[in-house]
Amino acid sequence: MISPPIDQWGVCAELSALEGGHRNEVWRTHGLDQNVVFKSTRRDEASVAWLVPVLDNAGKCGLHVPSLKTSRSGRWVCDGWTCETFIEGAHITRDELSELSASLSRFHASMQGISQRPGFLSSSALMTAYCGGDVDLTRMPSDLVALCRASWGEVIGDVGTVVHGDLSPSNVLRRPDGGLSVVDWDECRCDFVLFDRVPFGQVTEAERRAHLAWELACSWKREPAYARDLAEMLRNS
Repeated sequence: MISPPIDQWGVCAELSALEGGHRNEVWRTHGLDQNVVFKSTRRDEASVAWLVPVLDNAGKCGLHVPSLKTSRSGRWVCDGWTCETFIEGAHITRDELSELSASLSRFHASMQGISQRPGFLSSSALMTAYCGGDVDLTRMPSDLVALCRASWGEVIGDVGTVVHGDLSPSNVLRRPDGGLSVVDWDECRCDFVLFDRVPFGQVTEAERRAHLAWELACSWKREPAYARDLAEMLRNS
């Protein structure tokens, strides 16, 4: 396990590793007036910089989110790490997600027409392209690529906007004051609203398959065993 370069942010504090980062290492500080979280990242400077106004707007729409911190050199990414404010809280249940509905709807409505995140592609763009974000269709069997594209093709025409992209109970925290915070915006991109709507459960079967296909494509490189299970689910759906 590699420790983050906290000196790049001028931080001097005790660190401990946080659980739950399936694809990234995550550490937090202790004992600071405002504790922070360091995350390993595969994103480049432009990709992380794109997130800054998105998170700012999310806050204005009523979503409580972490704030990214620049390093002493003024960069968002240093040596493959980012830094953001630490939010104290406990993971919620799926039933509690509904508390985010109004704020999330305002966020989606306010972010339509935003340019795509650098390095990412939407599901509709991946109907013809092959690589974007965590998706690399060139590494997948051709039959699975065709199945994913067929699933995405069924939902083309849904509302396009900025989506969190991984909106599950594990990425929503109940703070000590009772409010909710949405964390881990690493997979945020421009895509169809359905990709944030599926975790709430009120979706069509086609939307569920499109979401499943995206999860499969994103996991193929990084979590192969999980991806194979998703592939069987998609084939049998």
